[in-house]
Amino acid sequence: MRGLWELLQDAGEGFIADEALSRAASIAYFTLFSIGPLVFIATGLAGVIFGHEQVDAAMLDQLRGLLGEQAAVEVRGMAQGALGEARGTVALAIGATTLLLTASGAFGALQSALNAVWKTETPAAGSMRETITRFMRAKASAIGLVATTGFILITSLSISAMIASFGDWLKQTMPGGDVLAIALDLTVSLIVLTLLFSAIYKVLPDRRLAWRDVTLGALVTALLFIAGKTLIAAYVGGSAVAKGFGAAGTLVVVLVWLYYSSVIFLAGAEFTRAFASRHGSRQASPVAAQPTVAAAQDAQRAAGE
Repeated sequence: MRGLWELLQDAGEGFIADEALSRAASIAYFTLFSIGPLVFIATGLAGVIFGHEQVDAAMLDQLRGLLGEQAAVEVRGMAQGALGEARGTVALAIGATTLLLTASGAFGALQSALNAVWKTETPAAGSMRETITRFMRAKASAIGLVATTGFILITSLSISAMIASFGDWLKQTMPGGDVLAIALDLTVSLIVLTLLFSAIYKVLPDRRLAWRDVTLGALVTALLFIAGKTLIAAYVGGSAVAKGFGAAGTLVVVLVWLYYSSVIFLAGAEFTRAFASRHGSRQASPVAAQPTVAAAQDAQRAAGE
């Protein structure tokens, strides 16, 4: 029990020291401009398999549950207008490239925040070639995660469709079948989110991490996200958060939801760092919660090598 308390205390200290609330605001801001392209790409990939109308309806239902009717329609409008009025092969190629770069902007903000969590210093400026290479690698990782998000959405939709059919059968054949169907749906959501957060925590930071370092943290983040999204949806739907902003109210609702989701994400990242430093592969070179302490530890290790 004491070990768990120390783990949570370490994560909490890191959350404060790394100014997670400010960084969450930055992530929410960048994601607001990336959410349209992200939804467009993810639903486009899923639509190839399940049909665009079915995927669009499923996505709208999910957004409705999280943001409410007006904000959900607003996000769908962002996605539908992601390519603009591009016509012709060249225009479409330029639009698609811009779309990918815009979508990767959110992952760039996540990478910056995760590097702060892991106390990763920005590499010193080298030649123009090295700078371009680092930029292209960062963009490639971000775009890869965009594609991964689409793949996970496809998997999630296919499994959800099977569970929905199975749930209908359970309701008709056994008492309490509806409860079991809900439990199955939550379990699938937990698995899908854990896979997604594991990939993000593993790939984006500029530190080498083992899968065992990030899996538990991703699971904790997924649990927090599932619990938090219900509370956030209740708050957004039941409060007057958007009424004071007039025509921009729906965008404010989306921004509030993105902000709270980013806070949960960074809290999970700090837990992941604390766990990896105490029980994972980082035990030999733990990453401290305080940035100055972590920098001093890195300097000492570098001097000893």
